[in-house]
Amino acid sequence: MNIEDVRRVRIFVSSPVDVAPERGRMQAVAAKLNRDYEGLVHFETVLWEEHFYKADRSFQPQIPEAVACDVLVSIFWTRIGTELPADFARMPNGKPYPSGTAYELLTALEASKAKGLPDVYVFRKTADVALSTADSDRRRQAQSQLDALEAFWAEWFKTEQGHFKAAFQTFGDTDEFERQAELLLRQWLESNDLLGPRLKWPKEKGSPFRGLAPFEAEHAAVFFGRDRMIDEARRRLAASAEGATPFLLIVGASGSGKSSLARAGLIPRLTTPGVVASIGVWRVAIMKPSEGQRGPFASLAMALLDALPELAQGDFPTRDVLADHLQRGGAAAARPITGTLARIAETARRERQAVAPLRATLVLLVDQLEELFAQAVSDDERAAFAECVKELVATRLVWCIATLRADLYELLLKQPTLKEIKEAGASLDLGPPGPAELAEIVRAPAAAAGLVFETLPNKGALDERLLADAKTADSLPLLQFTLRELYERRIDVAGVTQLSHAAYEALGGLQGAIAAEAERAVAGLPPGTLDALPRLLRQLAEPARDGRTLTLREAGHDIVTGDPVEAALVDALLGARILVARKDAAGHPTLRLAHDAVLSSWPKADAAAQASREFYRIRADVEDAQRRWQERGRPKDRLIQPGVPLAEAEKIITDFGRELPPELTAFVGASRNRARARQRLVAAAAAFFLVLAIAATGAGVMAYWAKQEAIAERDRATEMQKVAEAQRQKAEDYARRLEVVNAIVSSLTAMMQPVTKFPQSR
Repeated sequence: MNIEDVRRVRIFVSSPVDVAPERGRMQAVAAKLNRDYEGLVHFETVLWEEHFYKADRSFQPQIPEAVACDVLVSIFWTRIGTELPADFARMPNGKPYPSGTAYELLTALEASKAKGLPDVYVFRKTADVALSTADSDRRRQAQSQLDALEAFWAEWFKTEQGHFKAAFQTFGDTDEFERQAELLLRQWLESNDLLGPRLKWPKEKGSPFRGLAPFEAEHAAVFFGRDRMIDEARRRLAASAEGATPFLLIVGASGSGKSSLARAGLIPRLTTPGVVASIGVWRVAIMKPSEGQRGPFASLAMALLDALPELAQGDFPTRDVLADHLQRGGAAAARPITGTLARIAETARRERQAVAPLRATLVLLVDQLEELFAQAVSDDERAAFAECVKELVATRLVWCIATLRADLYELLLKQPTLKEIKEAGASLDLGPPGPAELAEIVRAPAAAAGLVFETLPNKGALDERLLADAKTADSLPLLQFTLRELYERRIDVAGVTQLSHAAYEALGGLQGAIAAEAERAVAGLPPGTLDALPRLLRQLAEPARDGRTLTLREAGHDIVTGDPVEAALVDALLGARILVARKDAAGHPTLRLAHDAVLSSWPKADAAAQASREFYRIRADVEDAQRRWQERGRPKDRLIQPGVPLAEAEKIITDFGRELPPELTAFVGASRNRARARQRLVAAAAAFFLVLAIAATGAGVMAYWAKQEAIAERDRATEMQKVAEAQRQKAEDYARRLEVVNAIVSSLTAMMQPVTKFPQSR
């Protein structure tokens, strides 16, 4: 569509300075509608602060005239505005205009009555305001401004008795003003017939439905049904930023639309100029922990370099260098990011010729945070990543949004740092869309693309049939997939593009659409091709740390398509959009399942994934062991130890070797070789000690018999000693007896000697 076909609508925003946030929100609304009505209408806001003024005159004469615009929006709260110079033009009654704002409003009203343009809308803020108690001059000035405003209001809009002289709108806070302003401009477009038959989503852009893929920022114009949640998410994140922890966790069930809400709703809304008045420059980094197949830090580094290419001009020219720096942690991890943002802000300030410094802020989306809890991510790596996010958020220059599946929320609470960030920041529970939201999700994108749902007498309208079938809480991904397939099978009837009942029935209805499309994709493949499905899913899904929930992972295209059979299966599933292909930072092609719903909706995929749980467990154990081995410098004593762990590792290498990365296979091989070398050493030692044992045994036998002989000899000697002792005793006894006999003999001999003769005479 040519630029001259786009109707330009100028909106003059007139107000005193006390409603500066509302002026910014007016810009935000215009920017949002410009996205929604791209190619149809372009809103241009006229604000005095966006222009430069020459010093030879005062301000008001140089401000563009409100009467030259299509719409004037005038906003008041507590001030009437700046007084005009004495020589400035006066009102028709000869009195001076109360202020520059009053001049813009009153002249626009006169022009509107005379010429029909501009259309004038007046807003009055009703929130209470506090007057200064410490500064009497400021208090008097504020009271004077408020009194002047009330007098002006009574003269032009509302009497003291409460009677209205002219129409105006009231609002309580900035968010309410934004909602009213958006509704006002949409109604203005319709009432002025500026939309006509032209489409917000022309045919050249393809399907307005995303299937199993998330809506991205470029699809914001057809992302419907979540306005309330987008606004609530923005409000909570902004509030957490004011509290020094700009972090928002979006928690919801699989298929609730968390990624789309963040990518196509919250981030485009948040980064629209004027929504956050204090931030002049936004950059956006989006990552998933499993992207790039190198772990969460490599994914984070890749996202940061994409969002902040200026990083590569300094000390971090490559992803690996930056990832290594981030993983080391500490306050220094965030310094390259904050330094780069400061340079970006200064460059923008010079380009805009701004006097006041600008603030540059990075929005970091950690999408599908549950991948951080996959078994392939170690506890140490997960803790380090959480600390890195904490340091980035602590700078207040990085606003972090994370999406998480509700069934893994418990694992986040068990990680101390992530729990701390979540509690200091904000969270949003995203439930499934309600009936009214689902109706908008189905009908609004179709209307934006000029599509019509077929209506048949016996079946009714197709959109009603779709909504009636979307009964379960997990219907959203099925609904999006079905709508995408219906678009691919659209028909033209009398110049009208229709989504048909026949196509819906051919898809197998809402609940069977994914399975039916997958089955159709593989139906024409050669026999045996589906045997490769378990191998394919082992590369693309794995259990989380809870051991139950399957999480998706990214795999290299060359690893998955190792032979022609697998390649044929991958090509068929890519064609059915069951798989999606992308390229990592190095330009290598990768594959990923389009959504968790594939596993729950296609029975063959679910059965194949569940059957591989033992493989997942062993692979995760081996990957953990390999990571610890690498982190500690690859020492031999950190290889897999012999026993059950090594036996299991060798078994999956034998059974699934070609599905595993060469580095993992080499690690198991090194562990096996070391174990075998140790076995050989142990065997040699055993043989040596066996010989020693045999020799020792022979010597022991000889020693035994020698000992037995010695004992026998000892016993014989003892016996002989006893005999000798007995003989000695006998001899001694005989000797004693002999002595007695000798004594007796001696006595007898003495008695038998002759008697001595005495002399004969007396």
